[in-house]
Amino acid sequence: MPLKTLFPLLLVCHFILCTPAASGADKKPRAITIATWNVEWFFDNYTGDNRSDLSKKLSAPSADDWKWKVENVARVVAEMNPTILALQEIENRQVVRDLTKALADKHNKKYRIAYIEGWDSFTEQDVAVIYQGGLVELSFREQTSEMFTSKEFYNVNKHLFTRFEWGEDEDKESLLLLTVHLRARAE
Repeated sequence: MPLKTLFPLLLVCHFILCTPAASGADKKPRAITIATWNVEWFFDNYTGDNRSDLSKKLSAPSADDWKWKVENVARVVAEMNPTILALQEIENRQVVRDLTKALADKHNKKYRIAYIEGWDSFTEQDVAVIYQGGLVELSFREQTSEMFTSKEFYNVNKHLFTRFEWGEDEDKESLLLLTVHLRARAE
C-alpha cells in the first residue's frame, strides 16, 4: 500500500493513541452513586424482533405507551442521577439506547451502555448497565464443564460483569459490579 494512502490512517491512530483521554484513566469523581432497577418488561412496542409469545404479550401495547414509559423512567433516573445504574428485565440494547437518548435530550444527562445479549429464549429479558464513565471491562461468564456435569449448578443466563476504574496509580479506585436477574420458580 502506498505511503500516501497509509498516512491518513497513521495520523488518526496517532491522534487516538496520544490524546490524554486515550492514555489515562477517567477522572475520579467526587462521589460514586450506584443504583439498580428492575424496570419490569422494559420492552418497546415493536414485536417483530420477539420470538416468544410471552415477550410479545408483555411488550408495550403502542408507540405512545412505549414513549410514556421511556420518558418516565428517564425522569426518575435523572432525579437519582446515579454514576452507574444496573437495569434488569430489558428487551435489548435498543431499548437502553431509547432510555439514554431520553436522558440526554430531556435531562441533559449523558450515559453510555454496557450490554451483552443473554440467551433466555422464554422471556427474552436481559440486563444492562448505563454509566457516566470509568468502564474498563465487561463480560459474561459460563459454568465450567465440571460444574455443568455435577448437576449442582444452574446457568445464570441474564447477567453482566462490569469493571470500573477511576484515577491513576495509588489514587486509583476500582469497582467490580455484577448485574443479575435470577429465574424465579415455585421451588
